[in-house]
Amino acid sequence: MALASTTTYNATAQRLIDLALIDIGVAGQGGSQGAAVDANLRPQALDLLNIVLKEFDSLGMLTFDVQRRTQTLTAGVASYTLSNDVTDVDDPMRYTQSGATVGSQVTIMSRDEYMYQPDRTIQGPVYRFFPENSFDANGIQVITLNLFPVPPNTGDTLEYAAAIRVKDVTDYGQTIGVPQKWLNAITLTLGARLAPSYSLGVDRLSYHNARAKEARDQVMNDNGERGPVQLVPFGQTYGFGWGARVGYR
Repeated sequence: MALASTTTYNATAQRLIDLALIDIGVAGQGGSQGAAVDANLRPQALDLLNIVLKEFDSLGMLTFDVQRRTQTLTAGVASYTLSNDVTDVDDPMRYTQSGATVGSQVTIMSRDEYMYQPDRTIQGPVYRFFPENSFDANGIQVITLNLFPVPPNTGDTLEYAAAIRVKDVTDYGQTIGVPQKWLNAITLTLGARLAPSYSLGVDRLSYHNARAKEARDQVMNDNGERGPVQLVPFGQTYGFGWGARVGYR
């Protein structure tokens, strides 16, 4: 008997779907992986898997992929729309003028502060930003950074921390881009979302929903950085950054 020697297990989308279907009792048990599941049940489950991931993302539950990114600025241009894989940004940011090596801090301003600015065309070193939500041509929410003062030089840079959206799962053979500790919570939540489609009794629906919630709570409470108690400024969410999902005032 050999001891396990790897730490890289990450179930594919198909395996998560199959486990969810088996767990709620609409697919058989046993056999090789996937053999007991009717393939016709998987398309709906794949859609729901993506919906669950997007929901978790929008609630600030999956903000574990945070990347430092740099936006190159253009003289006289105050507003910059970030790529649609960015779900949130953090405060403060770092502004560096072209050719310089020493940067300066750029802090967030509320919508009220931005609206109060008497002249938003003034050019100078950037020290404040106001983030706004909108939608791109594909209906995906994007963030636009409105800078103040307006950048005076082409080639100035703005460095920021970006929370990255969970990637779409478009193939059954793909793994989902989440930490391993989330696999159980996602599988149980997927099963709970699938259960109503199979006319399970109210008691079974309640059972699966309760298990899914317990699994989500466990993994959320396991976040050592967030801790059991978090003080949240008015207008922000419990998740990451400035609270883009509800707007900031």
